[in-house]
Amino acid sequence: TSVHTSTSVVLVTNKPDHIDIKLDENDLDISYMRASGPGGQFVQRTNSKCRIVHKPTGTSVTNQTSRLAQDNKNECLKKLAAILLKKELEENVSSTERTR
Repeated sequence: TSVHTSTSVVLVTNKPDHIDIKLDENDLDISYMRASGPGGQFVQRTNSKCRIVHKPTGTSVTNQTSRLAQDNKNECLKKLAAILLKKELEENVSSTERTR
C-alpha cells in the first residue's frame, strides 16, 4: 500500500465595506426587465431585474435577487465596482511585472 499526501493553500481576505471606484452615470446603461424563475405572479408583473452595462469597458452585470428594482440596482453597482477594481488591480500588477 502507498500513502498519498497533498497540500493546499487557502487565502482568506476580508470583504471591503466600501470600494472607492467612481462610476459616472453617463458611462452606465441601466435597464430594467422582468425577472425570470420562481416567484409566482409578482415576478411576471414587475420590472425588477436590473442590468447595468459600463459603456467604456463593455462590462455587463445583472441582478434579480430582490423583489425591488432599487435593491437590484444597488447590488449591480456593487458588483460592477468590484469587477472594475479587479481589472484595475490586474492591470497594475501586469504593468509592474513588465517594468521589472
